[in-house]
Amino acid sequence: MNTNTELTVREKIKRLGRILSSVGIAGIAIEILTLAYDLIMPWQPDKQFGHIPPTMAYLSLFLSYLFPLMAMHGLGRRLMREEALSLPVANAFRRVGHSTLLYALFQGIPEFVNGFIDGFLGKTMPPFHLCVGYFSELYLPIIASLCLYSVAHLMKLAAEAADDVRSIV
Repeated sequence: MNTNTELTVREKIKRLGRILSSVGIAGIAIEILTLAYDLIMPWQPDKQFGHIPPTMAYLSLFLSYLFPLMAMHGLGRRLMREEALSLPVANAFRRVGHSTLLYALFQGIPEFVNGFIDGFLGKTMPPFHLCVGYFSELYLPIIASLCLYSVAHLMKLAAEAADDVRSIV
């Protein structure tokens, strides 16, 4: 492989890392401001949260976005500072996979709690009946998370292979 091409690929990866890190930081700041606004202005009549207090619903939604943004920032930092095929980058991809599952979990908590309370009070189906509507959008984050876990495992294998090759040479 041509060294000019390899340097260009490395520069592109580092630039992508800077972009991911910057977007992660900007997103975290926006989410903090959004949470502060939602907590300060609780009089918003158009938002209904059912049985749970608005503060808990806002906090759940805030955490659902915070974890992926933090993982994206961490992945960007790793891509900027480490070799692309390294164990720290593979671990950062794994953390993005974890955060994708946490996103789905925290997004579904308000609906799940409301559904559980409604079922307990007898307003909807019995609590032992699974209603697909409560976590129907869970499958997309699960698919994305599984793909990220696969990338993380492949990167870990590639990093170990690269370390083996370096030790031979």
